[in-house]
Amino acid sequence: MKPIGLILIPVVFASISELSMKKAISSFGEISFKALLTWTFHITLFTNPYVLFALGLYAISVLLWLVVLSRVPLSYAYPMVSLSYVLVILASKWILGESISWIRWVGVLLICLGVALIARS
Repeated sequence: MKPIGLILIPVVFASISELSMKKAISSFGEISFKALLTWTFHITLFTNPYVLFALGLYAISVLLWLVVLSRVPLSYAYPMVSLSYVLVILASKWILGESISWIRWVGVLLICLGVALIARS
């Protein structure tokens, strides 16, 4: 497998994990710091299927990232992680229905340009 394909797997998994965490936490509404100190909140949070899925997928992405780091120079691989920003913004727009400003779209294009330059190196 080419390095970019190998790198994209944990990046996609981490991005899906973030979306799942957002889906889970949206059902809670705004969370206060006081709530973070209560056991009932923790029990409710860590029994939520979206949170459990997100944590499991994130753990898998970390393990896959270790495989990436064993095969690819960090200076090449790590900038590719910024593709997760692109994936999350796209999914936030089309899956979560979030409004994305034009300045964020410009940022997405700049990230894609940077990743393309790094991929060519």
